[in-house]
Amino acid sequence: MQPLKIGFDAKRLFLNETGLGNYSRNLLAALSVHYPENEYSLFSPRIDQKYQNFIKKHPVYTPKGIWKFLPHQLWRSYGISNFANVLELDIYHGLSHELPYGIEKSNCKSVVSIHDLIFKTFPELYKTADRFFYDSKIKNAVKSANKIVCISQQTATDLSTFYEVDEQKIQVVYQSCSANYENFTSDEKLKNSLMANYNLPENFVLSVGMNPRKNLEILIDAIVLLKNRNLDFPALLLVGNSNTYQKKLREKVVSNGLDKKVIFLENIGDNELPQLYHMALFSTYLSVYEGFGIPLAESLYCKTPVITNEKGCFSEAAGPGGMYVNVLSKEEIASAIIELSENSSKRNQLSEKGFEYVKRFNADVITAQWIDLYRNLL
Repeated sequence: MQPLKIGFDAKRLFLNETGLGNYSRNLLAALSVHYPENEYSLFSPRIDQKYQNFIKKHPVYTPKGIWKFLPHQLWRSYGISNFANVLELDIYHGLSHELPYGIEKSNCKSVVSIHDLIFKTFPELYKTADRFFYDSKIKNAVKSANKIVCISQQTATDLSTFYEVDEQKIQVVYQSCSANYENFTSDEKLKNSLMANYNLPENFVLSVGMNPRKNLEILIDAIVLLKNRNLDFPALLLVGNSNTYQKKLREKVVSNGLDKKVIFLENIGDNELPQLYHMALFSTYLSVYEGFGIPLAESLYCKTPVITNEKGCFSEAAGPGGMYVNVLSKEEIASAIIELSENSSKRNQLSEKGFEYVKRFNADVITAQWIDLYRNLL
């Protein structure tokens, strides 16, 4: 079978350390491992040299000539299309909501990944100018693309709700986790190191992510509820980078006398987080809205059940490994925390079912779906 020539918008790959950056890096890394015969070209306005593994493996294209002196967004929007014919690309894949203008006039087929429409569902979280910018990018992308890939059925539903789009062009392809999760095995030495370095208690609950959408204030409210009822509950470990939201949470923790029961961790290494998931009794992911919810899959790969949102995309990511609650109810969250804390049989049952379920997100499974999608366009 003829190898494919695929171009990727790699801005997020090089310039975003989390979220869309992880999505891009995980997909490219998995395609390179499972389908090394193809040629993968990367397009980015700038390159971060710490991602040498991608720079050495793949041709990388950045602005040249007059484009170097213009805003980078102009190159991404109008300069990349010229490469499609010059490089004889079979496919151009916009990994994060946008495609370059004019790509539909080239000889290659185009694919765009749509992750979420949070700026539509929660417009109050975005500036007016940003909403206009995101909206215009997606309008162009869904009109131009030969295939629109949503990372969950929830995102596909939202896309059809907010945009006039040909339903036949939409396909759901879930995302995989990094190899650190898919290939995870517990490391006793690392466990002991984490326990000592961060002064961790024997039993704790883990929550990963630090922004208002993660709904951590109500999680702390649930812990306050348990404290006020004199119930025994495990420590809560909150992982995420320092920001104004974290400062607000810290103040809430101190004002409620929970500074001994709620622990904040920052700058956790890529090899450390899977081990922390595994060490936790269970994790919580109480976000109000996501496109997919990759921390759910990460937790299940580490054989750790999770309490999460009963609505939206969350059941797509957690399946039978999740315990589902109304994330706006501190009573339900508190009850779930106590139930999973005290019921080891329930935890084990969720863990086993979740670990089997999450295999559908294995890199070999997901990349096979991508290659089929690419080839079916040609």
